[in-house]
Amino acid sequence: MMDGRPDNAPSDSAIERLTLLEQALWSKPIKRQYESKDSRYWKNVGKYGNVGSTFISAAILWLIPAYPLVLVVILGLALNIPFLVVISVIGAVLLCLISTLRNLSAFREGKLFREGLAKKG
Repeated sequence: MMDGRPDNAPSDSAIERLTLLEQALWSKPIKRQYESKDSRYWKNVGKYGNVGSTFISAAILWLIPAYPLVLVVILGLALNIPFLVVISVIGAVLLCLISTLRNLSAFREGKLFREGLAKKG
């Protein structure tokens, strides 16, 4: 518990486990979640550990750009622009798939974290 921070703070090693694109996009928002004790990061860290909680935070952040794409789909349908609808649906589905894969990684990390706790205890 150096510098007043708990030992389960999101370390640079947890951030480094993200892809380079995720590090560029999401490292600052994830670090901001750490600063807020009411954030989802802190709600998940006990079950998934640092890395798993960081992965869950990244998964949630991947969903944020999908919402505007859904609005673009609705706009494309209203304006009868099929190309816009198809591109937006593909983009939204890809973002959801990325989020799902990141969540699966978080679940795997959480399992390893809990197994490590069981071995220590």
